[in-house]
Amino acid sequence: MRKIQEILRLKYESGLSRRAIASALNIGYGTVINYLSRAKAADIGWPLAASMDERTLGRLLLPSQRGSRRFSEPDHANIHLELKQKGVTLLLLWQEYRQCHPEDGYSYAQFCHRYRVWRDKQKRSMRQTHLAGEKLFVDYCGPTLDVINPDTGEVRTRRTGSKPMSRPFRSLVAYLNLSSPIIYYVKLHIINCTAYSQSRSYRVD
Repeated sequence: MRKIQEILRLKYESGLSRRAIASALNIGYGTVINYLSRAKAADIGWPLAASMDERTLGRLLLPSQRGSRRFSEPDHANIHLELKQKGVTLLLLWQEYRQCHPEDGYSYAQFCHRYRVWRDKQKRSMRQTHLAGEKLFVDYCGPTLDVINPDTGEVRTRRTGSKPMSRPFRSLVAYLNLSSPIIYYVKLHIINCTAYSQSRSYRVD
């Protein structure tokens, strides 16, 4: 659903920035830039004429194009790498993509679809099938925690180890590592084996 009239009103009557308009109307930042650029090129300002409704604006700013439209293809490999960073989402990457390609960029739905098609074609490794309750994995989590000694105020950064229970348990237990990595890793396995032995038979490989 187009919101060209609202974009123009918020820009010229309310004086909002392009990013504020995108947030207020819940649309992409690139979409706002696209419509404002087209309106400026067509010499359409504010206020609009009484006969200028949304459909008329759409015909003026988005004339039908003959032939196939050419889109700028996203860099899927770079998107894949960016998604590994903390806090990065496909929505954020799409907004950046549309800022660079306001007129020839894909919609958000197409952006996500084309990335997933590309991703599913990539060669994968370590493909494993895990049955519920069959295996348990122990590893260090990525984030660290600052531990403050209440007596001395000393701050020590430590990693947490996770004890992910099998699917039927639907639980995750984390322990803080305050000792050396090797000693702590052994202790964590002992805790895991003890918990498993109370619920089912297990084997240590």
